[in-house]
Amino acid sequence: MRRLYFIVFVVFISYSFSSCSGKIGNYDFVSSDPQSLILGRWNLQKENYTQYVNGVKQIDTTVATSNYFVSYAQFNKSGSYYSVSRAFANYGTGVAASQDSISGTYSVSSTSFNLSSPYFGGGFTNGSAVFGGTVTEIPVIKLVSQLAQIKQLTANLLTIHTEIVTNSTYQSTGVTTNYKAVADMYYSH
Repeated sequence: MRRLYFIVFVVFISYSFSSCSGKIGNYDFVSSDPQSLILGRWNLQKENYTQYVNGVKQIDTTVATSNYFVSYAQFNKSGSYYSVSRAFANYGTGVAASQDSISGTYSVSSTSFNLSSPYFGGGFTNGSAVFGGTVTEIPVIKLVSQLAQIKQLTANLLTIHTEIVTNSTYQSTGVTTNYKAVADMYYSH
């Protein structure tokens, strides 16, 4: 299990440098200008996260904000964004703390949503899951597909859906594992 968490960590950190484009989903615009609606700081309220390994659901959880977990995304007029997450957890066998941030560019219109990275700071999508053990080989990770969609955008609510599919191959064994991470992030102003 610890090896799985490490792989999840490596996968999502590695995609902070990738590109992603998506579309506006079933959104609720209260304005004809989504660019003006998305501007500002959005505080994460909860994240639904599901991970599939070789098509089998391995993780299905909801992470809510609390005194131990805080995350936000900031969209600027210049077309840049950044996201910051801080988490603290006691797992019985030890305490884990993490802080993560990412920045990139975005564009949004009534028909499209484009991100320079499909990644936002969140509960599991920022790699804050516990990992440990001895690492003897880092796998080669290949991006298969990625998607980012705005599911809801109003003056006070933003819901972003992301999907990232990767293949992870260990060169020493030739074994390839397919990972699909699905996240729905619910923000408020």
